[in-house]
Amino acid sequence: MIGYTTSSVIGDAVLKDIRGINYEAAFNSMHKSAFNLTKHSAVYDVSGLEDYINYGYVTAETGSSVSKTTEYNYHDYVIAKVAEKLGKTKEAEEFHKRSLGYRALFNTDDGYLYPVYSTGTMRKLDLTTWDNLIPNYVSGNIWAYSAYTPHDMNGAIQLHGGKEQYATWLDKVFSDTLSIGTTRYIGIDDTNVHFLNLPFYETGSIKKKSLGKEDINIVEALILSIKPHQIYAAGDLADPHGTHKVALDSVLKAIENIKNQSFMKDCWVWLYRGAWHEWGIHEIDMAIPMSPDQVLRKRKAIFFHQSQKDGVMFQGDDPT
Repeated sequence: MIGYTTSSVIGDAVLKDIRGINYEAAFNSMHKSAFNLTKHSAVYDVSGLEDYINYGYVTAETGSSVSKTTEYNYHDYVIAKVAEKLGKTKEAEEFHKRSLGYRALFNTDDGYLYPVYSTGTMRKLDLTTWDNLIPNYVSGNIWAYSAYTPHDMNGAIQLHGGKEQYATWLDKVFSDTLSIGTTRYIGIDDTNVHFLNLPFYETGSIKKKSLGKEDINIVEALILSIKPHQIYAAGDLADPHGTHKVALDSVLKAIENIKNQSFMKDCWVWLYRGAWHEWGIHEIDMAIPMSPDQVLRKRKAIFFHQSQKDGVMFQGDDPT
């Protein structure tokens, strides 16, 4: 595995005052590991530790550079805490500084950690292609490692601009990546997936804003660019202040603004409901038959999107 992971275990024991440990010998062992330039992985390229010490981060010229940087950062943080406990002020400051190297990889455009060359130039990545990402990350990906800053949460939050901005970014990491997983599973091309990021919803908190002109303009622009024949929107309107209702209002008001466009003469709006509040038989205007295989595929796609949901062990006798 990458990094000097034993440091976190040894450090934990020292910081918890576990008896029977020679703290000085433990620290010396951790310190030695943090400067061991001869240890490399047979799978994940050279350690990159020499560049890490010189530049503050593992450079993009080395494989899995982002993962190595963040892993080293955490281990250095642990060493810094042990140094503090043992009164080693110089070493504590040195390793604390080293533990913040991930900040050099931070991309202000999207909040992710990207590989950076020794020249300081950030490598451009196509986030829709796994082959483009995998050389830079190991046992994880750009989304997971960009949030891997447990030792410097306040610093990471400030990089994003504050708590609300960080919460919005984190929510987007989960929602967007899970949605992409869903659409790819059912065969929809990434170019046909659009994230609107409507301002009324992107507040970074549970409380949402009221629908505004900016929201409507965003929806209107999407409809004008696609010129669809059919628009599907959630029709669960039991809660007049719920997200479904506000989102539908944005669609209806956008349509009102562009209803005189020629393509709108052949555009239909359909409201759907999920299993939580199905349409009554007498309310259905259009029904789409699905084969058992299609139903299973749809169900599995839903599992992709809801990170806390999974297949149940005892579904019953009905395979669909």
